[in-house]
Amino acid sequence: MSVTTVQEPVPAASITVTLLPIMGVVFVGFLVIGMAMPVLPLHVHDGLGLGTFVVGLVAGSQFAASLISRPWAGHVSDAHGAKRGVVIGLSAATVAGLLYLLSFVLRGSPLISVVILLAGRALLGGAESFIITAAVSWGLALVRSSNTGKVIAWIGSALFAAFALGAPAGSAIYSAYGFTAISLGTALAPLAVLPLVALLPAIAPVKHARASFVEVIGAVWVPGLGSALGSVGFGAVTTFVALLFATKGWANGWMAYTAYALAFILARVFFSHLPDRIGGARVAVVCVGIEASGQALIWLAVSPEMALAGAALTGFGFSLVYPGFGVEAVRCVPAQSRGLAMGAYTAFLDLAQGARKPRPRIDRSRIETQHPFSGQFGDGVVRFARRVAADRKAPSHGRISAMRTFAATFFYLCLFADAAVAQTPIKGVNAMFNPEDIRAVAPGLEAYAQKFVIGDLWKRPGLSPRDRSIVTIAALIARDQTIELPRYLTLALDNGVKPSEISEIITHLAFYTGWANAINAIPAAREVFKSRNIGADQLPSSSGPQLPLDEAAEKQRATRVGEQFGQFTPSLVQYTTDALFRDLWLRPALAPRDRSLVTVSALIATGQVAQITYHLNRAMDNGLTKDDAGEVLGHLAFYAGWPNAFSAAPVVKDVIEKRRY
Repeated sequence: MSVTTVQEPVPAASITVTLLPIMGVVFVGFLVIGMAMPVLPLHVHDGLGLGTFVVGLVAGSQFAASLISRPWAGHVSDAHGAKRGVVIGLSAATVAGLLYLLSFVLRGSPLISVVILLAGRALLGGAESFIITAAVSWGLALVRSSNTGKVIAWIGSALFAAFALGAPAGSAIYSAYGFTAISLGTALAPLAVLPLVALLPAIAPVKHARASFVEVIGAVWVPGLGSALGSVGFGAVTTFVALLFATKGWANGWMAYTAYALAFILARVFFSHLPDRIGGARVAVVCVGIEASGQALIWLAVSPEMALAGAALTGFGFSLVYPGFGVEAVRCVPAQSRGLAMGAYTAFLDLAQGARKPRPRIDRSRIETQHPFSGQFGDGVVRFARRVAADRKAPSHGRISAMRTFAATFFYLCLFADAAVAQTPIKGVNAMFNPEDIRAVAPGLEAYAQKFVIGDLWKRPGLSPRDRSIVTIAALIARDQTIELPRYLTLALDNGVKPSEISEIITHLAFYTGWANAINAIPAAREVFKSRNIGADQLPSSSGPQLPLDEAAEKQRATRVGEQFGQFTPSLVQYTTDALFRDLWLRPALAPRDRSLVTVSALIATGQVAQITYHLNRAMDNGLTKDDAGEVLGHLAFYAGWPNAFSAAPVVKDVIEKRRY
């Protein structure tokens, strides 16, 4: 069999035109992966009714398959040509889509269905490995070595463009047509692009002896490990951001994938030349700091906008980590082994995503997300440093820029060594059903929730998110509807309601909605406080200094109530004075306006129209405005029902008009 050498590299000016067809192939191949990313965890957990271990297994199986198949993909690209590797990858992706479809058909038998789904995921992992490894090898064979970083960055940009479009497309397709459509798309898209690949010229492999996989690993392990550590943020976003949005009650979780990918692409469009110009390891040092700040922002996010910004920073930071270390990896091996080098180098990413992938734990009563950065990394820093120090006899080609590469890797490792944050699961209480649960029973209800409650009500400017949280918590406790209370207590903390204020709201509502209702709210609040490490030092004391009392106003109130009811229920009159207005209402842990807001919300939510006039006037004396009152009614229509809101509306209107606003 004759072997020819690679064609003469094209000039730099033609790089874009040369790489565009390959980028198109990569785009289509990874589009189907992006489509499944936001929906597979929901399909396995909600559609098949399987637990958290299986969700993690399905999510990680593709990465494991990619890891195992990297050497094979690299060998095929080097020995038989990159074009053949791409064709194998696209064909495997088509078969994976068919297995997805078969899994869905057999969903009545969840265990059989998930086994077939795992086979599809494994095959798609192999397809992913062949497509990207062969495509990068193909690109490197077509251009000069001085553009190595640009080739890796641009072909990788096609991959993430596919993620950027695939994630929202997958969410929309899944919502409208279900998992069947995802399966068909996975099968048909790669099949459609095969004719394009057939038209592209094949590049013959280089006619020289090739290094073994062990030799290549020895040459690229340092940049490979650096890239693997850099992928931790990517793994956190792709695995958990959809569940984070669902847990927080935020709509459009797919936007985080898109924000990540778009920022990633923009960084590569404008800065992909930097690894070739100033060195890959130097670029990686800067980028890991940006990625670290993005992960911190997601961790601290109290709004979807913060989480989206964190995802974007993570994507921007990670954008040049992979090509930066990739430049160092390719420089470590001869040209005839570049495919195997890229396969081995990328295998470190798969290892990071599979072995160190953050582990989701979900069950029907809670969703827990464990932050992906663990203090166990500290031990890894020590062992890694010792290994590099001992590797003084490595071949020279394997040590090109080794210390600079190690410096970037070590710096990245240290950034995350002490960033371990794990949220404790909420046990013993029921969290809100996720959208898939609702859609499975009442798709119209889920659509209304997305359109009006999440998409509009909570964004209205008439009440701050903090005030809306207070109103909602008051309504839920007043109506003894604790099934959604954990979610809204968590949201309240995120919206700025203090633990001491939540504690005081529960105490206050014991008097205004009944002792049992307040007691029923305790388990939910206790577990939420536990999950946030909220201790007794953040809660109000049972006694202590009180707010000043308006003696004249209180004397007038007490006299009026005593004259009306003192003769036949003296205990009620006495407790009203001693327990409520000379004690409870003077507790400083809840501002008078907020205490009035809680009271009015509870009265409206429980239909206690007769009490609204006095307490709404008191609320307005305490700082509540007429616009606030109007928004409270609109908000409570959703959380207490339209009849209660409209029953209260004439009373609220009358109070406002008589106050002559």
